[in-house]
Amino acid sequence: MQQRSSSVSRYKVTVDKASLHGQTVEVEGTGYSVEGSIYSVGLAGTVDERWANSFNIVQLDATGFFRYRYDPGVKRVFFQIRAKDGAERVILMLERLDQLVAEVNRNASLWSNTPLQERSAP
Repeated sequence: MQQRSSSVSRYKVTVDKASLHGQTVEVEGTGYSVEGSIYSVGLAGTVDERWANSFNIVQLDATGFFRYRYDPGVKRVFFQIRAKDGAERVILMLERLDQLVAEVNRNASLWSNTPLQERSAP
């Protein structure tokens, strides 16, 4: 079996924690609002359409990742927390985001090696 290294994509996207940005907002709940923050953090590495699609699939497939929103226009992930949750919650959300990104990297890398991709290669 011949290996074509040019058709194999290995995704190594990481969360750029130095780019973390928070903004205080009113968080709407079920009939009430509380003060909270929306955080955004950038991604480093190759974030293309395949990776973004894999992000959506992994997020839908695993219940623990529903709080994250990826914006492909700015290559950032957004999440929201209540003010009373504090800095510890932000750290936990970033750690969980690392897990999500690692899973997306695995899936996007596997997806890039599927027979469909090889059939469409020149």
